[in-house]
Amino acid sequence: PAKVTTLEIDAFEHMYEKGGVLTTADGAIAILAGSTMGGGTTVNWACCIPTPPYVREEWAAPSGEHRLPQFAPGAEEYGVAEAAVSARIGATEEGVTH
Repeated sequence: PAKVTTLEIDAFEHMYEKGGVLTTADGAIAILAGSTMGGGTTVNWACCIPTPPYVREEWAAPSGEHRLPQFAPGAEEYGVAEAAVSARIGATEEGVTH
């Protein structure tokens, strides 16, 4: 963190694939891809919200594609981990409409 710049021009050059100028072969679609250790998670600082219950339900559904009961809404381990990460990175829903 001590080496991370707060200057946007430097961040694009050092934290995004091809300096933030990455497109499909035909140039039709721009792709903003993190190129740091942690990729998109490292550079996705603009908005962090808790995983919505409907997403956790999908991940946990016994008959679903993922079948991961540890992610079910109300599952303590996931809730504790998510809260710890949010606190560590200073994530807040303040001012976010979702």
